[in-house]
Amino acid sequence: MNDYETDFALEVIDALIRRPEAASFIDPVDVESDFAEDYYRRIKKPIDITTIRTKIATKIYSRSSEWKSDLELLFKNAKSYFGENSYIGYLTLDLEKYAMKLINSEETMTTVDRMNAFGSIQMKFENWVKKSPDKIVSYFDTYSDDDPERILNKSEVNAFIRACSMLPNPKDARALFGIIQYVNPNIYPVSENIIVNLTDVNNLALHIMKFYVEKRFEEEGLEYPTDDD
Repeated sequence: MNDYETDFALEVIDALIRRPEAASFIDPVDVESDFAEDYYRRIKKPIDITTIRTKIATKIYSRSSEWKSDLELLFKNAKSYFGENSYIGYLTLDLEKYAMKLINSEETMTTVDRMNAFGSIQMKFENWVKKSPDKIVSYFDTYSDDDPERILNKSEVNAFIRACSMLPNPKDARALFGIIQYVNPNIYPVSENIIVNLTDVNNLALHIMKFYVEKRFEEEGLEYPTDDD
């Protein structure tokens, strides 16, 4: 899970913890105080909200689907042991409904919502190019990423913007814009200076632009910046 996915997961879990109906699910079931003497005999995979949160914060989960599955397991266990028509069952259904609302909200977020002011880069050109040069297109062949759909986190974006400002050569500006046009042909230059709002750029283009800039830093013997620089 990247930083954005981790932050989102923690936001969901913390929001659940703040709900009054979550009190029964925050800690592991206590067989005595919860009147559930045979709980651990009947429930083979017990889980609680605190355990889920700890696994998120300590990067135990490698994918978002894993903590979501554990959350579903939490609700399933409660309904299975206590029954859907019990007091705990009603609390479970309410909390589950709220959790699904939070999780589903991620699916409808725009890039702007996700990144909260994603950032922009300014480019200055000597000569505009209307089509991507062959050299630029070649980056699509050499580029590889295990997860090209992954949204760059805010630190990555800030570092990328900083890196772009450190490559003043017009050929790099043309190359970056060539990548943008190859994936986003609807973005056109209108003057010698252009400010590209990264929220308007296809996610694949962002990954390839970042890949291009990293390669250029290697060629120039430069150290790629970090968001902390």
